[in-house]
Amino acid sequence: FGCADGGACRSVGGLSEYLVSCGGWEGLVDGWYTRTEVRQAGRCDTYFFSPAGKRFRSRVEVARHFGLDQGGARAPPAFA
Repeated sequence: FGCADGGACRSVGGLSEYLVSCGGWEGLVDGWYTRTEVRQAGRCDTYFFSPAGKRFRSRVEVARHFGLDQGGARAPPAFA
């Protein structure tokens, strides 16, 4: 499981690009950060955090938070 683009989809930069593709704008996630946590069996979960500390589990959750339409963009398949 992972990103076809080498992990950029889990970065704040990748998040920004995704939100722009959903109708957002550059700089929408200024001050946001990510944290990657390793679970058992070596799997990793990456979370997005707002400047206020609210945790989001996916780019789609962040887009919903901003009221953006996720129909225009799709995450790359996990097994591509």
